[in-house]
Amino acid sequence: MRIAIYSNTLDNGGISKFVYNLQNAFGKCNIDSHIVTFRADTIYGDNITVLQCNNHLNRIRELSKFIKKENIEAVISNTWFEGFIARCAAIRSGRKIKVISVVHIRPNLWGFNEDDLLRRTFAKISLGLCNKVVAVSNELKDAMILEKWVKEDKITTIYNPVIFDEVNNHKVEFKDIENKELINIAVIGWIQPRKAQDIISKAFSEVNDRKYILNFIGGIEDENYYSNVLKIIEDNNLHDKVKFWGPRKDIFEILKDMDILISASRGEALPTVMIEALYSEVPMISSDCDYGPKEILDNGKYGLIFKVDDYKGLAKCFNKLVNDNNLYNNFLKKSKERSKLFTYDKCINSYLSILNE
Repeated sequence: MRIAIYSNTLDNGGISKFVYNLQNAFGKCNIDSHIVTFRADTIYGDNITVLQCNNHLNRIRELSKFIKKENIEAVISNTWFEGFIARCAAIRSGRKIKVISVVHIRPNLWGFNEDDLLRRTFAKISLGLCNKVVAVSNELKDAMILEKWVKEDKITTIYNPVIFDEVNNHKVEFKDIENKELINIAVIGWIQPRKAQDIISKAFSEVNDRKYILNFIGGIEDENYYSNVLKIIEDNNLHDKVKFWGPRKDIFEILKDMDILISASRGEALPTVMIEALYSEVPMISSDCDYGPKEILDNGKYGLIFKVDDYKGLAKCFNKLVNDNNLYNNFLKKSKERSKLFTYDKCINSYLSILNE
């Protein structure tokens, strides 16, 4: 089977990472896949085609030509609107192909308001035109059904492929977090309101009894928001406790030197970095945002959880985690086993099951 993985844009964001990971996963399973996009800020690897188009009609036309030329048998697209473009291109190509739409976050969060009836209706039509809709977490799938974005028999959950190495059970070394002189904290993601770096900065204005470094790893998506975060840091005299790394690709290498991962997001679906932290045996603190983090942490079994925007609650979680060796090492010990849910082979077997229906 020849598969096209279609995304409007390739950048340094989470969906682009999913696209590259999915292609890598298909390749490791000896399945032919090709990435196709209309704009690429960065390109990693082979079998990637950038179609130069500046409007939706041209996108449909060029994607249709690509489908015919490459003998594509299935298209895996991202977000609600890309599924519509893929279906139109498939019809125009004259080929009978399957279109799968992968939804990473609820459609109404993709640039339009809940009261935008026209675009909401079109989103539902777009998802309905696909052969199958894939949600990247069970929480997201349930929300999509409840909010009537898609019919229950048309949607399934497939976790993203994040772990590519064999997950081996091994003896975990005890870590004396209570007496560690300096605690390295990873905060990974675009600097933008949804990732809530402002809440993390406010939380650490409440922490006085432990030495730490907040490592903000990720590019700046919103300059105004970034300025707001910098002001919070300055107002609370945290400038010597914060380090901005910019965008990085070597997350697993970075996590080797981190003691804790913190995610304060106001909205997610299946945050890749939390899965990477599980595999890297880095204990976590996360907000209880919709959707995904609670599912990854199994409602607190694999990490601490605080309410969205509750910076005092985040500070309490941090103090609790770094002053309790038993709690910290319990999370550390169990995390790698949990990461087995997100291996590339589980993901590809699930996609093949859909494609072969």
